[in-house]
Amino acid sequence: MGIRNDDKPVPASQDLDWDDLNFFLAVAEEKSLNKAAKRLRTTQPTVSKRLIELERRLGATLALRSTGGIQLTEEGRFVAQQAVAMARSVKQIRQEVAMRDHAPAGEVTISCPDALLTYFIAPAVANLHRVHPSIQLVLKSKAGDGEPVSDITIQFHETKRMEDVAIGLGWVHHVAFASRSYLDLYGGPQDIGEAFQHRMLMHTAYIAQAGWKPKQQPLQEILDYAVRTDCGPALVETTASGGGISSMPTYVARVDERLVCLEVGGELARVRFWLVYDRERGQLPRLRETIEWLRRVFDPAANPWFREEFIQPDEFEDAITAGEIKRKR
Repeated sequence: MGIRNDDKPVPASQDLDWDDLNFFLAVAEEKSLNKAAKRLRTTQPTVSKRLIELERRLGATLALRSTGGIQLTEEGRFVAQQAVAMARSVKQIRQEVAMRDHAPAGEVTISCPDALLTYFIAPAVANLHRVHPSIQLVLKSKAGDGEPVSDITIQFHETKRMEDVAIGLGWVHHVAFASRSYLDLYGGPQDIGEAFQHRMLMHTAYIAQAGWKPKQQPLQEILDYAVRTDCGPALVETTASGGGISSMPTYVARVDERLVCLEVGGELARVRFWLVYDRERGQLPRLRETIEWLRRVFDPAANPWFREEFIQPDEFEDAITAGEIKRKR
């Protein structure tokens, strides 16, 4: 039996989880599990699991799945209406709290790719706390399935929820690197085709990023790699220790002096990265100050490796000096 009127109550024995309702609302509005997952910045299986759990709690089928998308049942339409009303209430609560939250204090969660987190955010934390000692940072290199969306996310794509703001922070430029010890033993490739003769290392996430030169991505896909990793600092250390040749952002030349930038291939990829946050929560003083701090951390004027134009690592010092002179004028 379906719900016949808007007055039929939810069984008191079943406690409802607002997160489950929020997941369902995304499904109802997007009419697709995949689109809902992108909106919520999670995975399709996670969205499906939360929907099934909500249906179990309510004892009713809310959505019919098909190859053509999602179709809400009568019960699903009723729950969606109530969820919209609840979302408005949550929004009002957040706005009221934001008006009362005047001091930059409290917890701020930041999700960021591990290399940017390790080499840029972590070293700058002390600077933030000297000015705002009451801001408590939670730094994450990966968000687990089903975890709440972070207050601030730094990512290599512009995908965001409708209620989010995305700010372009800068670009990373990929080039080939090896260590001096590796080059002394094996030499370096004279052209891209010679990559097959060397021990190649790969970051599994890099190749999926938009911005690779047309001829480079197919080559990356067919090379026989000695090491694959999803950890940026691990790739840096493996390369610097003589483990092989890898494609990495130019900024790693500043991270480890053992690394040598190879001329072969030139700029292999140019990938933009973004700072994403919830528009409403971004008005909270602690988030507002943290966002401004992060923009300074990644400021391309002070960090030439994050500029849109490609700058060779051996030209970084000149670019930094030129930037400082320009700012003083």
